[in-house]
Amino acid sequence: MKIKTNLWGGVLFVVLGIVLWLLVPSQIPEPLIETPGIAPRLVPRLVIGIMFLGGLTLIIQSLVFKKEKIVEVHLKYEKTALIISLIMGVYAVLVYLVGFLIGTVVSVALMLFYYRVRKISNYMILISIGVGVYFVFVKVFKIGLPEIGGALW
Repeated sequence: MKIKTNLWGGVLFVVLGIVLWLLVPSQIPEPLIETPGIAPRLVPRLVIGIMFLGGLTLIIQSLVFKKEKIVEVHLKYEKTALIISLIMGVYAVLVYLVGFLIGTVVSVALMLFYYRVRKISNYMILISIGVGVYFVFVKVFKIGLPEIGGALW
């Protein structure tokens, strides 16, 4: 499979820029009191605008100036990256649905299983690290992590 990097990269950044531009008002509230300083939405909108313009530049380079870098992707070689990405997506959904602790344990187990790790000690060590991170953040730093249903502790 051959991919035109300037064209598809530009399309990706333009679409992402539009989506993020529309999301900013729902994610970053306006301050209740007007202050003379920088508004909270300014920097995100500035970065999103630069991203959008960069995407447009890539599309123009590809379509008008015919400057293009074509990369050939062999899906059989990219299978591992796709599966790891899928596991990370499952992790994100699990953290939202069942919380950080259970999501981390399940995702670590899936990752090790995919890499055909057979030693139980490896599973126990990595799961212990995940549990340790959870308790350090929740008990020591007093930072809430998602629990079942996506709620914070």
